[in-house]
Amino acid sequence: MTKTQFRILGGIIILINLVIFGTYGIEGIPLLIGTLGVALLFEMVLVKKYATDRNKPSQP
Repeated sequence: MTKTQFRILGGIIILINLVIFGTYGIEGIPLLIGTLGVALLFEMVLVKKYATDRNKPSQP
């Protein structure tokens, strides 16, 4: 998957996360920590490690 595809998937996950937080009435700091935590974890772990760029030449 490319970085853009991973980021779109991450956006969908964050949107579902916010819907769940809204359903259960979670507000304030827990909401901030939950949303930013998911976003940073997704970006740092999945996108940086597993994403491939189509513009970069493959290394032998």
